[in-house]
Amino acid sequence: ALEHEIEIISGKVASDHIHMFISYRPGYGNLKLTQF
Repeated sequence: ALEHEIEIISGKVASDHIHMFISYRPGYGNLKLTQF
């Protein structure tokens, strides 16, 4: 995350999915974020 200037603020893990609250720099779209 640090390599791409993404800060993970909080997260929760379930057996079949995750929830993350993140902060990232302008210019990254949702598609770009999911590729990391």
